[in-house]
Amino acid sequence: MTHVDESPSAVHQPKAGPATLKDVLGAYVGLTKPRVIELLLLTTVPVMFFADRGVPALGLVAATVVGGTLSAGSASTLNCVYDRDIDEQMRRTRRRALPRHIVSPRSALVFGLTLAVLSTVILARWVNPLSAGLALLANAFYVLVYTMVLGSFRLDGKLFWAVQRSAWGYERFEILEIADPEVKTIFTTQGGTCR
Repeated sequence: MTHVDESPSAVHQPKAGPATLKDVLGAYVGLTKPRVIELLLLTTVPVMFFADRGVPALGLVAATVVGGTLSAGSASTLNCVYDRDIDEQMRRTRRRALPRHIVSPRSALVFGLTLAVLSTVILARWVNPLSAGLALLANAFYVLVYTMVLGSFRLDGKLFWAVQRSAWGYERFEILEIADPEVKTIFTTQGGTCR
């Protein structure tokens, strides 16, 4: 977990009343970042048709979609667990389940790990062991490398959070705290935005 200093300028949401079952279920779904999963499935299913040079078996497509969805959902959930402290402070992410305290970090961690196990079993059993291994490797890469190493970094003791290059080549930086005008200029000229 990345440490963020809690200063008076930090943004905190007031606690609302108790969460309803609908809120909790929606929070768990939100942890998986379903919009990202849609993009992954949009590229997965058509490729299966090309690879098969026709129509692949429906069971294989279903197992691939379910296993892939669970794997991507696991990686996203574990990312949310790790970044929960900075998610509370960023305008774009402060409405997620963990910053709003609808789901506990421990419950989210168990949920993310459970999704990883389920996806690995489904892919190994109904697709093939190679798919299961690659999905597990991609999950580990996303959590260990992208989230923990590339997702946040420090410069002069100040924490920055950056969204790395997307599929379309855009870069976007969300700066939590920046005091040095020279550093601010560097981020602005490198394609980031400073607010």
